[in-house]
Formats: sequence, C-alpha cells, structure tokens
Amino acid sequence: MKVMEKQIQNDIFQLNQIRKEILDKEEKRGYLLTELEKTENLKIKDALELKLLREYQRFLNEQLKKVDSELNSLKETEKHILESIKEKNAQKKAIESYISKKSIQQEVKRQFEEAIQNSDNYNRNFVNNLL
Repeated sequence: MKVMEKQIQNDIFQLNQIRKEILDKEEKRGYLLTELEKTENLKIKDALELKLLREYQRFLNEQLKKVDSELNSLKETEKHILESIKEKNAQKKAIESYISKKSIQQEVKRQFEEAIQNSDNYNRNFVNNLL
C-alpha cells in the first residue's frame, strides 16, 4: 500500500514538472509569435534588410514548429501520467476495499468461532449440571 502511495506521489511530482515545462514552452511560443508579428510591421529599406528579415522570420517559424512539437510531446506525456495516476488510485481503492472486506470477514469468523466455543461451553455446563 505504501509502495502504491509512493508511486502516486512520484507520478504527481512528474506531472507537476511536465506542467511547468508546458507553461515554459507556451511562454516561449508566445514570445516567438510576438516576434513574428513585429517583423510583419517592419518597413524595409533595401534588399539586404529584406533578406535578413526573411531569414529571421524563417528562423522564428522553425523555432515555433520545434516548440509546438515539444508542446505536443509534453501534453501526451501529461496525458499518460494522468492516466497512470487514475489507474493507481483505482488500484489503491480496490486494495483498500479488499483489505476492509477481509478484515470484516476475519472479525465475523472470529465472532462465529467464539460463539461456537461459548455454545460448546454452555452445552458442557448444561450436561454437567444435569448429571
């Protein structure tokens, strides 16, 4: 049971790390989009500036694709971790339920055996009193 709880805690820690990375990537993505928007509004004076601008835009688009790919990967990882946590929580509840039922069964068995013992003692005493 403690192992299961430790695994769930580890998954939650991983989930928090992944979510932090997702936020960082989304922040970077926002920055890249802002930079791209800025390049759209620039006034070009000559061909060299145009060439540099196109190279910079190409670079920003490549970075944006890379960040989008990383974001998709992180979101998939987040999804798998969430599924893992749900499964482990379900297993934990099933184990707790099993332990509870087993405990109740053992208590009922103990009480039943005690009742039989008391009945045997009562019958012996009753027979001894008759004799």
